[in-house]
Amino acid sequence: MTLLALNEEAAMPQDRPKDRGIVSSLWAQTACRAPAGIQALRGDIEVDVVVIGGGYTGLSSALHLAERGSSVAVLEARSVGFGASGRNGGQVNPGFKLDPHQAPGRFGAAAGERALNFVGSAPDLVFELISRFSMDCHAMRPGSVTPAHSEAALQMLERRAEGWMARGVPIKMLSREETERAIGSPCYVGGLLDPRGGSLQPLSYARELARAAMEKGASIFDNAEVQSLQRKDKGWIVRTSTGTAKATNVIVATNGYTGNLIGGLRQTIIAANSFQLATAPLDDATAAGILAQGRTASDTRRLVLYFRKDPANRLVIGGRGQFGDPTRPEDFSHLRGAFARLFPQLSGIPIEHNWAGRVALTQDGVPHLHEPEKGLLVAVGYNGRGIAMGTAMGRAIADYLGGDAQALPFPVTPIQGIPFHMFQRLYLAAAINWFMFRDAF
Repeated sequence: MTLLALNEEAAMPQDRPKDRGIVSSLWAQTACRAPAGIQALRGDIEVDVVVIGGGYTGLSSALHLAERGSSVAVLEARSVGFGASGRNGGQVNPGFKLDPHQAPGRFGAAAGERALNFVGSAPDLVFELISRFSMDCHAMRPGSVTPAHSEAALQMLERRAEGWMARGVPIKMLSREETERAIGSPCYVGGLLDPRGGSLQPLSYARELARAAMEKGASIFDNAEVQSLQRKDKGWIVRTSTGTAKATNVIVATNGYTGNLIGGLRQTIIAANSFQLATAPLDDATAAGILAQGRTASDTRRLVLYFRKDPANRLVIGGRGQFGDPTRPEDFSHLRGAFARLFPQLSGIPIEHNWAGRVALTQDGVPHLHEPEKGLLVAVGYNGRGIAMGTAMGRAIADYLGGDAQALPFPVTPIQGIPFHMFQRLYLAAAINWFMFRDAF
């Protein structure tokens, strides 16, 4: 098995020279073209809503607001899908950290029900948008598998399945043998099959969301990093280095790439790296034994391993890694080791791509919504499930700004930093080592 040497030329053009963390992104090399019409911001504009961040939440917000008749401008610091929206595993998964029996205790009965309805139906919106706008993003919806790495994890999945089945979801528990046949790995004791899951090409999906938003009248500006945000009269002045945007409302949707624009916001999340690698295309006979029905898989480890195939039968596997961006091939060694353990039958298959992107983790494992001032709404922290939740959050935000006070799926909370956030690199490293130890049992 070989690993490509660090090759800056393989990175997306917009990754150079600022972001050298990507070695060779499969998604950047296979994505559809970015839509025509994305502009540079020059001078001053005035709109109803400014969206800061050109990922799934921001683009979905822009699309749904534009459909409501609002004038919208998306300001993206680099290019559409530059962050985790263009670098994730491409898995469209329902649910979140809390299982159905846990949500009422966390949020209360009514709010817990609203949160469960939101996370359970979020993939429906993704695939509905893909169909409605004929998006070119290799979307499939054959379901997703959650394989259990231990007997204790399998019992947890059984409780999860009971909760969703009680809500009418036709989830199925899989035996050890059924799990091995479903995913092609002998390493799991059983699993859960959820028909709501699917996959897509994540960067293509971001670009197609941008196309759909622009077709509905939204404006998108790239290389438009916001430098300041100022309250003025009944609205906001949003400044970049090349222009300003005036708006009544501002949505901040920067997630794992959140900076210091809003005081204390960056300290509310851990911007952890998710590492991925992709093999060379598998021959048909070999591919037939790996995720044969095109399903995705995300296992039950504390440091989740997730895997899928792309349309060319490359196997893509991902998981958490070091805190910082990778700078050398050795930084992917943990994934190469996991790949060898999970799929010993693929010994000798070369690794052709490896890359990473930051996801936003919250201390309680659920997304956070903040409204620090009137007309300023923040959504962060999808904890690795941003395709479905980010898309659905964008629609919820649009509905909320359109006057539906009950549209937001989670409570709006004050901005409250994680204690000792300045030491996040140290305690994240310690947590990763501890979880690796626990995952072995």
